[in-house]
Amino acid sequence: MTNILPGLFPDAPLPRREFLKAGGALVIGFSLADAVSGQDRPAATGRGAAAGPPDATRIDTWLAIHDDNTATVYIGFSELGQGASTALPQIAAEELDLDMSQVKTAGLDTNITPNQGGTFSSAAIARGGPQIRTAAAEARLALLQLASKKLETPVERLTVSKGVVSVVGSPNRAVSYGDLVGGKLFNIPFTGSAPVKPAADYKLVGTTVLRKDIPDKVSGKYVYVQHVRLPGMTHARVVRPRGQSAYSAGAKVLSIDETSIRDFAGARVVRRGDFIAVVADKEWDAVRAAQELKVIWDTTPTLPGNGGLYEQMRSAGTQDRVVLERGDPAGALARAAHVVSQTCRCPYQAHAPFGPNCALADVTADSARVICSTQDVYGTRN
Repeated sequence: MTNILPGLFPDAPLPRREFLKAGGALVIGFSLADAVSGQDRPAATGRGAAAGPPDATRIDTWLAIHDDNTATVYIGFSELGQGASTALPQIAAEELDLDMSQVKTAGLDTNITPNQGGTFSSAAIARGGPQIRTAAAEARLALLQLASKKLETPVERLTVSKGVVSVVGSPNRAVSYGDLVGGKLFNIPFTGSAPVKPAADYKLVGTTVLRKDIPDKVSGKYVYVQHVRLPGMTHARVVRPRGQSAYSAGAKVLSIDETSIRDFAGARVVRRGDFIAVVADKEWDAVRAAQELKVIWDTTPTLPGNGGLYEQMRSAGTQDRVVLERGDPAGALARAAHVVSQTCRCPYQAHAPFGPNCALADVTADSARVICSTQDVYGTRN
């Protein structure tokens, strides 16, 4: 597989402006050869060497300890601007007895980070928090057991501060996490059985720590996938009738006049059934060609406008789901002497990024690597 962005992987970092920072991009990789052969993949020689997802039942999938006594936490959730890329390492640092300065995260990558499901409905903390917490607790227990052998002292007499394990009452008898396992695999299962730290002993969780993502976003240094430029890359834009959703069945193509974009040098049409796109060497040639391409559709969706927005939303079809029903609410309201009701409205707000969605793809004969914006990196991959 061609490595279009070596800096996304730990063996060949790139300078900041050439590299999608952790949390700024999601990487999706898959091998068609693996899927077609139906055979088990050989054991990876290094992290990310084989198509993912990595085995979530192994501690090494969740975190790594380095020679410099720092840790990398591998998180399967997107950073949507709500702070998960800071909060989850904070949880891991708490369980490992590390400072926040000693913990970093890896970029979300289907070959490297675990499949923790989609990032929605507070799942990063509600679902991912306990996973990261128990994985870190299990790693800490393994490190304490290694330190116990190294220091010839029972685990019960050991204490940890900033990743340094010492003997209670004899602080000079100490060994760091980095000395114990730095750069090596734990090679232990993730059982979820290790005891977690009692909340009463928390030093980091519950405190305010600086967000990792905000400074570069505010200063304009943060690199988004839209910023990436690679030698020889081409640009594309999807063509669809105005008002058509990107995520549902749409209008049928009746005809395409490819001569309508002949003034754009190198621009060409790509068609897969009723999916239409234009490709060009320059981004704005792709943008303009997409606007100028003449396509006749069997139907043209109409945008509803804002005038009757609330009425349209109320009259639209819904799929109701009862979370909890206890007693007879309708009967109780009918018997009430006074019923107070209120309708609250607010302006429409889209749950959407402030920039257009964008993806970068490198496709070979039997594999593809895609870098994109998504709330569900494995769902997108599959």
